[in-house]
Amino acid sequence: MLNELIFLLHIISVTILGLVALRFGRSALIAIIALQCVVANIFVTKQILLFGFNVTGTDVFIIGAELSLNLLQEFYGFDAAKKAIKISFLMLFSFLVYSMFQLWYTPSLADTMHPNFSAILGFAPRIILASILAYLISQSSSVLIFRFLQKLFNNKFFALRSGITTSLSQFIDTVIFTMAALYGITYSVAQIITLSFAIKLFAIALTTPFIAFAKIIFKLNKSDNNHEI
Repeated sequence: MLNELIFLLHIISVTILGLVALRFGRSALIAIIALQCVVANIFVTKQILLFGFNVTGTDVFIIGAELSLNLLQEFYGFDAAKKAIKISFLMLFSFLVYSMFQLWYTPSLADTMHPNFSAILGFAPRIILASILAYLISQSSSVLIFRFLQKLFNNKFFALRSGITTSLSQFIDTVIFTMAALYGITYSVAQIITLSFAIKLFAIALTTPFIAFAKIIFKLNKSDNNHEI
């Protein structure tokens, strides 16, 4: 059960860091969203054994980015969330471009790390494009779903709204990425979608209790800002 324990700690740490970013304000939230998107794409090919199944730990970062996006939209508005998506996409695309240039260089005889970088950063183009496509569609859907739920619940029940939004957007992300990246390669796309989404729902459920602290943290942040003024 070691991996399951690590997975639990992973989810908790990512959630707490998202709340810490909220404490620092809008810029920190946008930065951590972009960072999580980049880190998720670094580890997208890393597989772990969880509850007897092969899954990728990168889903935790995607959910963390989604949670931070919900925090950003809840406390700083729809326009801030849209800006965060654009900035995180720019950071993701820039990371991929920068990585390719490093891999194109002919390594020196003293370079012993090039094979390792090639293995980590030399993603198949199909996986890269699938990841970008899934990210753009799911995150764009997320801000629209969250905005609809804000109006529906009159800005109440933030934890519930965040959970619903993240669940729906991650279903979209899972379906698009799996179909685009793995269709025709794996024996059962439906099984992978079901398993991956189930793991994501488990992670989302674990983040929910921490959402209750978001309002308190935001009030503390506003209080500090007012004190400074």
